Formats: sequence, structure tokens, C-alpha cells
Amino acid sequence: MSQFDDKVVYAKLQGAVNYRSWKQNMISLFKKERAYEIATGQALKPVEPIYQIDLTKLQFRDKLRAERAAQPAVSSIASTTITPQSGDSAAEAQASQAQRPPPPPAELTREDLDDAYQAYLREWEIHEKWLEKDSKAYDIMRRHTEDDCKPTLGTGTSFEAWSAVENTYRVITFAPLIEAFQKMTQRSETFKTKAALTATIQQAVGEFSELAGVSSSVMRQLEPFFLYLSLGEEFYHLKEQIKAMKQSEIDPEKIRSLINGHAIIASKPAPSASFTSGNKRKAQEGQSEGQSQSGKSNKKRKKNQTEPKDSGSSNAERKKCTFCKKPGHIEKDCWEKDPSKRPPPRASIKANSTANTSDKG
Repeated sequence: MSQFDDKVVYAKLQGAVNYRSWKQNMISLFKKERAYEIATGQALKPVEPIYQIDLTKLQFRDKLRAERAAQPAVSSIASTTITPQSGDSAAEAQASQAQRPPPPPAELTREDLDDAYQAYLREWEIHEKWLEKDSKAYDIMRRHTEDDCKPTLGTGTSFEAWSAVENTYRVITFAPLIEAFQKMTQRSETFKTKAALTATIQQAVGEFSELAGVSSSVMRQLEPFFLYLSLGEEFYHLKEQIKAMKQSEIDPEKIRSLINGHAIIASKPAPSASFTSGNKRKAQEGQSEGQSQSGKSNKKRKKNQTEPKDSGSSNAERKKCTFCKKPGHIEKDCWEKDPSKRPPPRASIKANSTANTSDKG
């Protein structure tokens, strides 16, 4: 099942099976509603104001006056001098006196009343805004959670629900840590700008820090190493420059600015780069000549493989007598010229062969 939000489909929480992807989706929605700090516990709930909400200025003045009228005894006690008890020093007595609140003025001026009332309104405004964002964050999680998992959210604040889900379904194995580390140190994709490269690395460092539970201060010290390890061959000269830098000169911002301002110079110089143009031309000519000779030898080898070697009969067939002009023999073997050289009939040859076989038997 899924939930639509502004034409974007977000999968509902089904438990540990999709907790990681669900978490990233919820973070995106929290940030959209500006409730990320509240849902993740970074913005604590403000203390509820002393006076009830929606008081008019006159009502606030009357409550403030009634409160101050009920404090004369406290004020007189606070204004008296504290006598040190046995075992207490005079300095401790003075410190205790300084911590007590000063007695309120006998009567509020109009200016004091205005300032106090504006402070009262600001307190409720901050408190209400926090409650509104907290409610949005909790509602986001509830709408994107399957019914079987909703009891995990509880009935408290969004941060309490967020923590409960994390403690229940977060499964930490070494595989996601390896994946996060590779995202920091290995760059297979291409970027339109080098600033995008460093920004991606910085984001990967933050994700690894959150997943591994490493403090941000430690990751800040390690970030230059991750930036260095993620540089490809096109940054060969810059990597050599970084190696030669002093440790005290290295920090993430400086490495990032060096990468963004670096003019890419191909890669590590190859030995062939020292060739002169004449040497290059000769090498190319020699290479082409070698390829030509190789082609000829291959053709000759192929021809020899396709054409069978001449047998005795094929040689005889190609011979031609100069006396009788017939193929198959030469003039000295020609029986037209010398009848005694005429070969015997085939029947007699077969008979002689049969006789020889019977004699052997």
C-alpha cells in the first residue's frame, strides 16, 4: 500500500523490511513541513506559559496585579538580611541572597505592562507553533504507517513516536555501513561541476555519521581523507599537491576549495608523452608497416591452408607431352612415340594382383 502526497508516492511502513527507505521519505516530508528538528528531537518542547492563553491586555494586567498583591510577605522575606547559620560562611549567605528574585515594584507602569504583555504573547506564539509542527510530523508518520505498525507510534509527541519506531525496526548490520563508506570514497558517477562532487561527498559523510553513530566532530576531522580518496585520476596533480601539504594546513573547507578551483589535467603523465613529433611519426610508420607485413603473412598462411599440397597424380595430370600433345605424361614416357612404354590393360593388372595374393597364401 502507498500514500500519495503532492503526486509523489511514499510506501507505508511495514516494519524492518522497509524501515530505511521509509525513514528517508519521512525526513523529506518533515523538512517540507519545517518540522524536521521537532520530529528528530533537535528542537525541544518549550515550557508552557504561566498564564492561560488568549488573555486580553486588561485581563493580563488584572492577573499580574493580583499575583503581585499576593507577594508582599515573600517580598519582605526576600528583602531581609540573611544571617549565616552555624557552619555557613558569609560568602555563602551573600550568594543565597543574590539568587533570590528581587521584590516587584509597588505599581506597574504602562511601559512595564506593555513589555510584559508582549512577552506573554510571544511565549504562547512559540508554544503554539511548536505544537502545530509537532502535530504535523506525527500525522505524517501515522498516515505513512501500516495499521499493524501504528501501535508502535504511541500517543506522545512526534519525537517519541520517531524514537519508538527507530528502536523497534532499525536493524544495523555491517552491509549498510560498507555501502555508506563506499559512497564517501568511491565516485563512479560523473558531475557537471566539481562543486556538485564535493557537495555529494559531504552529504555521504553526514549519512555515514548518522548510520554509524559517529560524532560530527570526528567526521569533520576525517572528511579531508574521504575527499582525497574519492578523487579520480583526473585529479592526479591535485592529489600530489595535497600529499605535500602540512597537516596543520588541511581542513575540509580548504580541500573542497582546492577541488572546486582545480584545473583538471588529464591524468598521471604516461611515458609516451616524452616522445617528439618525429619519434611519434616513425613509431606510427613502423607500426603501420608491421601491420602490413603481418597482413601479407596472414594472407599467405591462409592461402597455404586452403590449397592442398599436390600429390603425385595431380602433378602427372598437370604434365603435358610435347610429342602427342596429351596431358598426363611427358615425352620420354610417351607410348605414342615408344609403344613399349604403353601401360598394360587394367584387366591384366587385376589378374596379376589376384595371382600374387594366391601365391602368398
